[in-house]
Amino acid sequence: MIYELQLQGITSILAHPERNAAVNKDPRLLLELNERGVLLQLNTGSITGLFGSEVKKTAHKLLKQGIVHIIGSDAHSAQGRRIPLISPAYEQVKKLCGSETAEILTCENPARIISGDHYINAKPKKRFSLWG
Repeated sequence: MIYELQLQGITSILAHPERNAAVNKDPRLLLELNERGVLLQLNTGSITGLFGSEVKKTAHKLLKQGIVHIIGSDAHSAQGRRIPLISPAYEQVKKLCGSETAEILTCENPARIISGDHYINAKPKKRFSLWG
């Protein structure tokens, strides 16, 4: 399906892959998709631990690897458990990958994608291996 979309000039954004059980077991599953131009969007709740420690661990691995393009809120409403809390996730990304990466993933890339511009590949302070 992704290949068919790419043939039509459509770039796919894979939302919250860190919440997929297979990806939690082996985050390397995302490398091929990433290399093929699929954008990866993590959720703020995954980064901060709202969806559990395994999801948080996977989200942090993906961030450190530098293959994440966007951080989204996954908000379902303005109240309750899944409200759009960007700031706590922004602060964690800043600690893990630096302020430039946090700004690119939460502000710059979403704005660029909405306006039809090319996204920026964020480079964390230090790259880590998905195998390690």
